Amino acid sequence: MGDMGAFRDAVTAWAAGGGGERVRELAAGLPVRVAVLLEGPSDAAAVNALAGRRGRDLAAEGVCVLPMGGAMSVGRFAELLGPSGLGLR
Repeated sequence: MGDMGAFRDAVTAWAAGGGGERVRELAAGLPVRVAVLLEGPSDAAAVNALAGRRGRDLAAEGVCVLPMGGAMSVGRFAELLGPSGLGLR
């Protein structure tokens, strides 16, 4: 799964009400700087496939493609990951 996959899993757990310690620990060791919030896994798969077809490695570029499990979760994820949280774009 890789470090970015572990980061995605930790963010998802954090958004569901868990603690953010693991997320902060993983973020400190990763080049993550941008979170692309998507509604679900099929959206994330499509973005990753398109990036791959264009020769892009989003994780290596510091981009975390993150399915939120529904559009209604965008506020929570933005709060945790944006300027008032981890400070990601």
